[in-house]
Amino acid sequence: MAFLSRRKFLFDHLPKTGGTAWRTVLEEIFGRENVTPHLEGRSEVWAIQRYASYQMISGHFLSLLPTDAATGGRTHLTILRDPVDRAISEYFYWRHHAHEGVADRLGEWAQRYDICDFFKAREDSNETAATNFCTKHFASRITRDFVDKDKLLPMAIQSLRKYEFVGIHEFLHDSIDMFCWQFGFPAVQRIPRVNVTETRVRLADMDRRTVQLLSEMNDLDIQLYKQALSDFETKKRRMFRELVRKSSRARRIRFGTAAKATKKFLPAPIRRYAKLLSTNSAPTNGIAPPPAQTDIPAPRNSRKYESFGGKEIEVIAVHIAGTESGTNTVAPGELVLFRIAIGAHVSVPDLTVGMELSDGFGEVVFGTNTFIRGMSKSVAAGHDYDVVFKFRANLNRGRYSIGVALHTGPDHTERCFHWCDNVAELEVAQLGEPDFIGYCRLEPVIEWIDMAHSPFVSDLPVREIEGVAAD
Repeated sequence: MAFLSRRKFLFDHLPKTGGTAWRTVLEEIFGRENVTPHLEGRSEVWAIQRYASYQMISGHFLSLLPTDAATGGRTHLTILRDPVDRAISEYFYWRHHAHEGVADRLGEWAQRYDICDFFKAREDSNETAATNFCTKHFASRITRDFVDKDKLLPMAIQSLRKYEFVGIHEFLHDSIDMFCWQFGFPAVQRIPRVNVTETRVRLADMDRRTVQLLSEMNDLDIQLYKQALSDFETKKRRMFRELVRKSSRARRIRFGTAAKATKKFLPAPIRRYAKLLSTNSAPTNGIAPPPAQTDIPAPRNSRKYESFGGKEIEVIAVHIAGTESGTNTVAPGELVLFRIAIGAHVSVPDLTVGMELSDGFGEVVFGTNTFIRGMSKSVAAGHDYDVVFKFRANLNRGRYSIGVALHTGPDHTERCFHWCDNVAELEVAQLGEPDFIGYCRLEPVIEWIDMAHSPFVSDLPVREIEGVAAD
């Protein structure tokens, strides 16, 4: 199958978190031939070197050594599960495993002990990750010293937030939808139930005393899970907002001021914009005015726009102009300065500032940010900053809208401070330059060669055309 992304991934599959079902979905997305066999008990470094050509590496891995940063440039994924429920599932897995006749110490203990004594026996045997397994797993990327328990959770959170995607077992369908949304893959229609421990007791059926003891044993994992769940819910809300924003934009572009007549057919999250669509002026060159906001000064053309985010750091104003025209109407190839004024109300060590430029149909023509360009910056509370993007308007004639985002990490799904859609317009006009078709102005150099005077040119490749070799 053809990949929608050239990005390579590594799925850090934690035991008994629903990862086998997740792996099956990954095989559907990437193709089974592009996902490694399930790997177990080996280091990530070994896996990345051994399976470098695979787009998805999947397995139970030993953590990277703290001094080893060889991740192969791969995007890291993982799934978390309610720690007490995960512990119950693991215990009954080993009880079932023992019935298979395998001489295994954990299986024997699961047959001999109740669930709490099972984990106590594992801890007494110096198995360091018997309890608080997930916290120790992620913290081990920073240190192997687990003596100071108070430091483990902050290190685990720090490590986990470097994963580009963290799903939640209890919201597996939402997790898969969010994964597809974040990385641009088509939606998965069916999620199988695989590797389920059928002979287990459900968490809701466990006695209160046992649940309390398991909770005490996994207190750090519970805090880590709650933090991951909070981050997951925040990202899910951003996904919904973006989907609503794109759906609203598509409707505005398609129906314009006629949307009032069709508003009863719009999805519920979009209908609240219908009145605004019918009262604003008609679209210009296919770009309709988005919902009004009043928290940022309007651009010179009085376009209205929508925004969201916590606004701990916010966009104060924007300005765009060509260096020759002095306005937002520029010639193809003219140097453009896009200035973003930012106000910081909190201190952040690595603020990312991004911009995207879209055409009249709402399609993104170009987007970039300071993280991608290696220029993210520390900002201090109470300070204002200007960020200037300089670029050549190597675009075809037409009107383009510009959006701005302030966040951490490579995209706004990590922590979004302020997303501003359609804060400015750039109009590209033909002002005597050679015309062309398409989006991009590539400025080719065209050369005629008279073969009578230059019978052989060594740097021009000889190619076969339609299967006939050139003489």
